[in-house]
Amino acid sequence: MISKKVQGENLKLKKATELISIICLFIVFFLLMFFQKAFNSESGYYTPELLSIQYMSSFNLLLLSLVGFIPGSVLGAYISGVDYKHNTNVYVIINMGRVQSVVIKIITLLLGIMCLVIIMICLGVLEGFFVDNQRPFYIEWKMLCAQFFCCYIILLCSSMIGFLGATFTKRVYGGILIAIVFPILLERFSLYVPMLKYFNLNEYYASLIGHSFKNMAGDPQIQFSNLTSVSYGSSVFIITSIILFILIINIIIVVKRDFKA
Repeated sequence: MISKKVQGENLKLKKATELISIICLFIVFFLLMFFQKAFNSESGYYTPELLSIQYMSSFNLLLLSLVGFIPGSVLGAYISGVDYKHNTNVYVIINMGRVQSVVIKIITLLLGIMCLVIIMICLGVLEGFFVDNQRPFYIEWKMLCAQFFCCYIILLCSSMIGFLGATFTKRVYGGILIAIVFPILLERFSLYVPMLKYFNLNEYYASLIGHSFKNMAGDPQIQFSNLTSVSYGSSVFIITSIILFILIINIIIVVKRDFKA
């Protein structure tokens, strides 16, 4: 029963041409970065000695951790706001209930982020084979799983902000705007209000990335000089707490809100 409801949410997303276009553009961006790194010797990214299946998978996950907040925010906002956009929110609540409707959308979001991260890993494997198919297929799974988790939780946090923003504003684009602008404003204000630095997501993202992508420290194009002193465990705990807090707030808004057909 739940799987059918999740499939229903997926069908809504397949009709979101803006969302599909943004994800396709990001895949093109990743392919462009691969071309610059693997073939264009004048690009400044050309480091063929580092290219392998393991490295390209890690490289794609690192890029997704750094810039994936954009597709993540869009995905979260669309999953949350698609019913507001098409004025089907009353129908969904009547058939599912308020809390269950949020839970179904969250499950859809979890699966959507997972698919996006897995696609980037598979793309890295294909890139590694394309550059040198003579090398043995070797992946250090423990390292890759840690990088997968890092990328996944960062994208999930960004998408949850977009999810909440769309619920709050009843607009898809409102959720996207909040998810992209809010972390930037918070980071800027933390320069003037020191207490806000404890709520700066970039501090925790940097900690996760620095601890998870140590195998890329030898790449001259990648710098980890902006690492924070926040521990890995603390970063995971705080980001997870933020995600759960956003989920609770979202449920409260949906439960308390009056919906009109």
